[in-house]
Amino acid sequence: MELLSEYGLFLAKIVTVVVAIAVIVLLIVNATQRKRQRGELRVTNLSEQYQEMKDDLAAALMDG
Repeated sequence: MELLSEYGLFLAKIVTVVVAIAVIVLLIVNATQRKRQRGELRVTNLSEQYQEMKDDLAAALMDG
């Protein structure tokens, strides 16, 4: 019976080490993936929309 408990403890230690190594490897892979990905910036010209809003406000003020 003692042999089984020692074997179970051994397996628990091995599983812990394997999981710890896997977590470290995944963290390293994730860090390298983030460095490789390039961000994207989109620029949208809003000046026409704001010009229309300005004209609408000016017309509303003239009418009122």
